[in-house]
This record gives sequence, C-alpha cells and structure tokens, in this order.
Amino acid sequence: MEDGLLDSWSSGPTPRLSQKQLDELAEIVATGPDRAIDGVVRCRRLNLQRVIKERWHRLS
Repeated sequence: MEDGLLDSWSSGPTPRLSQKQLDELAEIVATGPDRAIDGVVRCRRLNLQRVIKERWHRLS
C-alpha cells in the first residue's frame, strides 16, 4: 500500500435534537408557516432557529 490520502469518513457531530424532534421539525418545514401566527410567509433559517429555541430550548 502506498502512502497518501486515505478515505476516512466521520459520522459528524452528534445531533442536538432527538429523532422525534427532528421528525416534528420536518413536519413544521413541510407544512410551512402560518402568516397570521408566525408573521412570515416562508421559513428561513432564522425562523426555524427561533422555533427550535422556543419549543426545545436549544439553538442549533
């Protein structure tokens, strides 16, 4: 075997949300915001961060 670059795959960082919370967040994204409640017509990362912080007291 020659010396050089080797493939070394990482699993990445540990998710901060549980699988149940990720599933719920995916449903929120799929449904989209309610303009009357959320005050926006589309989800941006900033809006989703607020939802995560409000629901699960975490910021990703």
